[in-house]
Amino acid sequence: MKLSPLHVIILSFVILIFLGSLLIFFGGTPISALDAVFTATSAVCVTGLSVVDTAKLTPYQQSVILVLIQLGGLGFMTFSIGFFSLLTEKITTRWQFAFKGIFGETSRIPIRQVVKKALLFTVIIEAVSAMLLFFCFLGHHTPGRALYYALYHAISAFCNAGFSTYSDSFIGYATDPAVLLIISLTIILGGIGFIVLSEFTSREFAQNRYRLSRLSLHTKCVLSATLVLLIGGTFLIAWGLWDNTLGHLSWPDRIINAFFMSVNCRTAGFTSIASEKIGEGTLFIMSVLMFIGGSPGSIAGGIKTTTAWALVALIWSTMKKMRQTVIFKRALNKEVIERSAVLTILSILVVIIFTIIMHRYGTKNYESFTRNFFETVSAFGTVGLSCGISAVLTESGKIALSLMMLIGRLGPLTLLTALTIGEREKRLLYPDDFIMIG
Repeated sequence: MKLSPLHVIILSFVILIFLGSLLIFFGGTPISALDAVFTATSAVCVTGLSVVDTAKLTPYQQSVILVLIQLGGLGFMTFSIGFFSLLTEKITTRWQFAFKGIFGETSRIPIRQVVKKALLFTVIIEAVSAMLLFFCFLGHHTPGRALYYALYHAISAFCNAGFSTYSDSFIGYATDPAVLLIISLTIILGGIGFIVLSEFTSREFAQNRYRLSRLSLHTKCVLSATLVLLIGGTFLIAWGLWDNTLGHLSWPDRIINAFFMSVNCRTAGFTSIASEKIGEGTLFIMSVLMFIGGSPGSIAGGIKTTTAWALVALIWSTMKKMRQTVIFKRALNKEVIERSAVLTILSILVVIIFTIIMHRYGTKNYESFTRNFFETVSAFGTVGLSCGISAVLTESGKIALSLMMLIGRLGPLTLLTALTIGEREKRLLYPDDFIMIG
């Protein structure tokens, strides 16, 4: 039976989750089968939500989680563009169409070169991050443990996973700007996408004397949206927590922690402040950031920065009565706008449905709708931030969030595309008509 590339992607994630669950379940520290599945799903989907304390698991179980994070993080990219096809002279046509179907006509760089650079970027960035973190951790741990913690958090940060060997994540490092900034930069590099990183290191960019104006529209959108979300998120989080949750810190540490949380809301999941102490207004702001997530072609989740940018451009162009949707003096393709709208609407519907399920059946104690919404969006955006609900999940809640993490990792549009493979395009056209709206 020949499977389509999209079916291979979905099946690979399911198989990886199944195998990871078995390894974690029989790894030493007693854990229920459902908790093992939940943990494996969270690791493969690089989410970070956990119903067990990772710090209390055996080194073997922690290592299994780390391998699942690395495979799950790179899996979507490598499988999407035919990783196994690299063993041959060229990537098959089916995989090339799969690549374009998922990421669109964005990359000026050949697919094979993007894959090679993706693997190279992963090794280099994780190695440099681990080295820097090693010197930061060296004052708190023995050299061997410092190296282990540094490597673990470097991989977890670059893959936007949020799993930590510390029970309180990075709350203990809230006054250590070096650790927070290193982790933040690693997360950002993992979330902007391999296509963007490849373009920055391409010969064409160098030959144009590193002019930003020569970058592709995709890269410009990713960089501008990322910058706006990081700065805006930092300001809003600092504004909401300045005199309460962050009140015990100095003002420079407040800004750095607000920036750290803004970065982590973009699908990473580490925290330097207790999420249980965050007010519902700030939780909603963080939920919006988690829903948008990182950039396409990266390890991050969410609807992606370019999707949000396309919708903002559509609204602005409509208000200005422009006949085209324009970004950086370029008109967006109609198909891109349609896919952005469909992806956003599907994502909103999925989040609403799962939030209702979580609110009714998800927790042992009655939790507010906002906190259930936050936990659901965290799972959808593969973020991993929790406001304390993970500790009181029912079996139904664990299953619901596991499905939410898988949907969020693959993306609603990917699942819809996989379900509609084989359907013929309808060429019948109907006459235009109007209805009242608004």
